[in-house]
Amino acid sequence: MINRLIINDSANNDNSIVTLSEQKLNELQLLRADMVMLKSKQCKETICIVLPDNTCPNDGIQMTRIVRNNLRVPMFCIAVKMRRSCA
Repeated sequence: MINRLIINDSANNDNSIVTLSEQKLNELQLLRADMVMLKSKQCKETICIVLPDNTCPNDGIQMTRIVRNNLRVPMFCIAVKMRRSCA
């Protein structure tokens, strides 16, 4: 399950959590608190917990600055691939 999403800044201070819209969670067949692997164009990977957020746009993902730095991607970039983690 792979999808490209636009990166937005998160108001959450937890560096292990990313948020998606409820509609996008259903579209990707993800459940609340699922672990997902995020991968950037530079082949940097990180694993985060996904939570629903109604303020998040349907084509976007909200993550903290630390997660963006781990992936080496700037804000508003369309460079994240997401898939469900088996861990």
